[in-house]
Amino acid sequence: MPAWRVHIKIAELLCIDAEVARIVNEIIDIRKPHDGRSEFGAFADKLLEIFRRFNDPQKLMDALMAFHLHHILDIASEKGSLDEGIEEYKQILQDLLEKLKTLQEIRSRMPEVDDILFIERYPSDQEGVSFDDVEALSNKFILIEDSFREILRRLKEGCKGAPEGPYTLLPKGLKDFLDQLDSIEEELGDEDILDAEKILKRIFGERLGEEASMMGGRRINVIPPIGIPGECAEILYVVFGVKDMLDPHTFYSRMFEAHKHIIDTCKGTTKYVVFHVPYGIPKISDTKSFSNFVKRWWGWYISTPAHPAWMAAFITFSEVAKSIGVLTVIKLIRGPRVIIM
Repeated sequence: MPAWRVHIKIAELLCIDAEVARIVNEIIDIRKPHDGRSEFGAFADKLLEIFRRFNDPQKLMDALMAFHLHHILDIASEKGSLDEGIEEYKQILQDLLEKLKTLQEIRSRMPEVDDILFIERYPSDQEGVSFDDVEALSNKFILIEDSFREILRRLKEGCKGAPEGPYTLLPKGLKDFLDQLDSIEEELGDEDILDAEKILKRIFGERLGEEASMMGGRRINVIPPIGIPGECAEILYVVFGVKDMLDPHTFYSRMFEAHKHIIDTCKGTTKYVVFHVPYGIPKISDTKSFSNFVKRWWGWYISTPAHPAWMAAFITFSEVAKSIGVLTVIKLIRGPRVIIM
């Protein structure tokens, strides 16, 4: 097996943070059992430990790549071939995914096993992996696959093309969708972002049928719905205008709809949820405009706004993201993307 200093040096050559690689080496080799590739419980436990240790998206991506790289190099050292190391490790990941799917199917058909099944990390172990752990790892598998593809690319091409700045862990389909939203936002005026219906009308036009929620050739699910809701899709797009953010009933009703959609209506299909929200109240540049804005506000509601500061909304988003276990993005209109793992 290569020494740790070799693992770390190769990781650095592939633009992986050295300290992150060192911590990953400890998780793989020191956390019992050593490497754990041959034991489902051990291998799953080590991956879960990666997700527990690293919250920052950049470091998490580096950690997952370091994890893959460590195992590939260990196997390659045994086989005498990097290609064989890659192929064998690829099969290990595939087997892990199949086992996770099987365990999820067992859980869905026999909920009572929650109280009796315990997946050992290794024989005579006092700790193990629960069904909740299986669910959590399954929800994160898209990140495991993305990081594996990226480390394979770097092994072939080196650091060329490695992301500059924070790595966002965005799968291509989701990134393309967000890029489309960026281009559309350039055409939205202040009046357009007052409520979700206006935003959706600018994006989708006057569509009414099942194809109403097609965007860039990709089907998405939309809240509030437009046209006739079609089949469940990977992306759930939840839209808020300024009025929606300031009205507590609309705001929380929409959040509840999103939560129900992910955990019930389209459970197992939805992989990403995008919350599209205004980046603050539209800028008021003069007294007359401000007066008109106030008049419109009091025409909408007779009470003061429930969310004068957006922080409360972000806290709510964060809690929802943790509970649904899917990749969640808050897309701020005319602002940055906030990614919640």
